[in-house]
Amino acid sequence: FVMFVNTDYDEGLYNLYFHACPNYDPDPRNTYFLSFNVDIEENNNGNYLSATEMPLPILYFLMSVLYFLSGLFWVYVLRRSKHPVFKIHYLMGVLVFLKSLSLMFHSINFHFIEIRGEHVETWAILYYITHLLKGARVSKEVWSILHGEIFSF
Repeated sequence: FVMFVNTDYDEGLYNLYFHACPNYDPDPRNTYFLSFNVDIEENNNGNYLSATEMPLPILYFLMSVLYFLSGLFWVYVLRRSKHPVFKIHYLMGVLVFLKSLSLMFHSINFHFIEIRGEHVETWAILYYITHLLKGARVSKEVWSILHGEIFSF
């Protein structure tokens, strides 16, 4: 069967009730076996994302571009600075570029979910790798800042 949601009120509310009733046979020796398969495809007019997830691929892509451009601006400011620039400033730029890559991979993963309805593991793995590298980079920077403050006293 096919089910269509016609009103906004019914959106997201769908149930399938099944009740096997073998004509109330009073003889308990008669057993009835019932087996069926249900294939459910959640499709929103050719889009496999839910209504709340539909803007995510574009949003993640645009945020990735913004982070990349802000990283380029950060490096430009560091290169043009007349004041001393420390390594930690460049490492923070690396963090911005890692965030940009992480968002780009997440955007591509959501794009493939949108058009195919399935995860492409390669993009998910690349997203998790860059996400972990970003977290490791942050913890390394926090540790080096704390380490420097401890020995400055």
